[in-house]
Amino acid sequence: MQHSLPPLLLVHGLIGHMRGDRLENAIGPRLLAPDLPGYGERSVHDADVSLSAHVDFLFRLVQSTWPDERVDIAGHSIGGAIALLFARKYPQCLRFVINVEGNFTLRDAFWSATMARMDAREAERELERDRADPQAWLRRSGVSPTPERLELARSHLHNQSARTVQSMARSVVAVTEAPQYLEDVRAVLETEIPVHLIAGERSREAWDVPDFVLKRAASFTIVPDCGHLVTIEQPETFGAIVHELRGRPAR
Repeated sequence: MQHSLPPLLLVHGLIGHMRGDRLENAIGPRLLAPDLPGYGERSVHDADVSLSAHVDFLFRLVQSTWPDERVDIAGHSIGGAIALLFARKYPQCLRFVINVEGNFTLRDAFWSATMARMDAREAERELERDRADPQAWLRRSGVSPTPERLELARSHLHNQSARTVQSMARSVVAVTEAPQYLEDVRAVLETEIPVHLIAGERSREAWDVPDFVLKRAASFTIVPDCGHLVTIEQPETFGAIVHELRGRPAR
């Protein structure tokens, strides 16, 4: 049986996951949205929680699930950084990269930097505060709470421990502050793998995208009336954009 599109791997960010019926229905079939090590069903305490470990985990997952196919990868926030690092290390596995407000510089990692500086008790209190009031968590991101969004917010906030969040945050800071990271990004953009950018209309201005990325990206799409939490706020619109981008011919 022939498929019009290759498989798609969705990579979540610092908090939560990339699952949801409306999102998945809009994107289409052959979709995998796994929990990264330290998250959800993989929330074991001895998991190696770092960007490099997650890249290797996703490579093994792709090889075991679709061993004979090149895949598309879409990463949100920190997941966008993981997607680019995956493309740098395992370009033979990929056809497309979609970066959804993924980290390029420390300016994008301001919350990660804050979490990285906290001690374990402070990080735990921060996460518990948000879990206790998911409505406030949404509102701080400019998202109007609805019953469906609140349900998604709760599932996102309970999908990882404070320890995992802090380990990821520290890895993000260490990776994105190193000059090698942008060199790796530049190297990916010079390959034949198209890199598409997506941002929310309200959060675009805060996304620190280097000029060389803007010049070399295959496209830049703005999600109307939306902020950073695109999969919670506008899952169908975001899913439709991803589906449309994947239908474009590779360069």
